[in-house]
Amino acid sequence: MTGTSTDIKQCAVVGAAGSIGEFFLKTLRGFGVTASGVDLRPGSPLQASLGETILAGDIRAPSAEMRTLIGTSQLVMLALPLPVTLKVVLTVIDAMQPGALLVETSSVKTEVAKLLEIAGDKVEVLGVNPMFAPDLGVKGRAIVAVPIRSGHRTDAFLDLLLKSGASVVKMDATRHDRLASVTQSLTHAAVLSFGLALVSLGEPIADLQAVAPPPFSLMMALLARISSGTPEVYSEIQYANPSAHHARVALLQGLQALAQDGTAESIDFEHVIQSLRKCLGGAREPHARLCAELFGCFTATSLMATPSPQK
Repeated sequence: MTGTSTDIKQCAVVGAAGSIGEFFLKTLRGFGVTASGVDLRPGSPLQASLGETILAGDIRAPSAEMRTLIGTSQLVMLALPLPVTLKVVLTVIDAMQPGALLVETSSVKTEVAKLLEIAGDKVEVLGVNPMFAPDLGVKGRAIVAVPIRSGHRTDAFLDLLLKSGASVVKMDATRHDRLASVTQSLTHAAVLSFGLALVSLGEPIADLQAVAPPPFSLMMALLARISSGTPEVYSEIQYANPSAHHARVALLQGLQALAQDGTAESIDFEHVIQSLRKCLGGAREPHARLCAELFGCFTATSLMATPSPQK
């Protein structure tokens, strides 16, 4: 990489009060970048945590103050939902200084990349997607980088991410969406389907918790985390990603293969297990060890949020 941190002295994070915006705002400030926020929501907890004010306003109708902030920044980040990013990105580029870097953080890349590829060469353009929730911390976690129009400021920004402890994985937008459809869309669909099945079956959660084996507790933990999140994010992952439909179809086919006629004789489990082992290859043993470590966290007493069922 050829860029240096001095290539980025001032940054404007649009959508700074959201979790992704706050993560990047704090990360950049930690490296000495003068990072300012723009958001619809004044008075957010972020203001108190950073001890300064976020510029309040709607980027879809940017004020003169917003345009000035964007125009004087070497880095402008859009930490916005995909529909908003698609609507405002060209307006934001128009307000930016030549040679500055635009970074967008949407969870789906194909559509925005097509728009940005025809937006001219006034600015550098990079897509990023942290493949983790910011509250987990960045060290050792993957951030996908989708370079669209690179330069020395792109290099400088990616270098800062590496220095923060992230694992930066470069790919194009199509590859990003294909991999995200498996690692995110498929995973979330499986957990959400598990949750909808719980709703349908109707057994009291307290009763289930009282007898739950570790795999059930782990699925419950995943379901609890997703159901505590932002609906718009999960909807975007499922329905904005052009590859997500194929992932859900594959999940449905897997369930149908297990369903058959409901008898043990209807499916060759020896074949199922062998095919799974072949698919996992060398990743099977380390992931099995990880699973055992996670299972060690689950005990009946630690997970009971409600009293045990009466005998």
